[in-house]
Amino acid sequence: MLRSIDNVILLYVNEVREELPLDRINQKAIAIFDIFAAHRTDSLLEKLKNHNIQPLFVPAACTDKLQPLDVAVNYDYKEMLKGEFHEWYSTQVLKSLNDDDDTGIAAQVDLKTSTLKPLHANWVINTHNRMSQRPELIKNGFRKV
Repeated sequence: MLRSIDNVILLYVNEVREELPLDRINQKAIAIFDIFAAHRTDSLLEKLKNHNIQPLFVPAACTDKLQPLDVAVNYDYKEMLKGEFHEWYSTQVLKSLNDDDDTGIAAQVDLKTSTLKPLHANWVINTHNRMSQRPELIKNGFRKV
């Protein structure tokens, strides 16, 4: 999680501080987190404090209402990832049906973890690459709140 702070939050906060007429060093920022334990570690909270960032924690069952990334980014990310699976699954069903001489037998698709894990890793990479082409999505998510 600390790498995410360095590679995402600090970069974004510093970029906004530079864009706006703010005192870059002393201007406070807010970072919104859910109450996941990894977001509340002493090391993470200390890093935020050292960069003048105040964490705000979204109460349980309010994430969809109060966390901009859940609405702006995570939805699209999950939909793209599901789309990767659906594309693969429909291809597998079609292949199974085409390979099967007996039309009365249901399509067979291998859903074992050993089959899906490497596929899933590629789907995540593909989804990440597609999402990284849309940086405006993240920025717009924070502007709509």
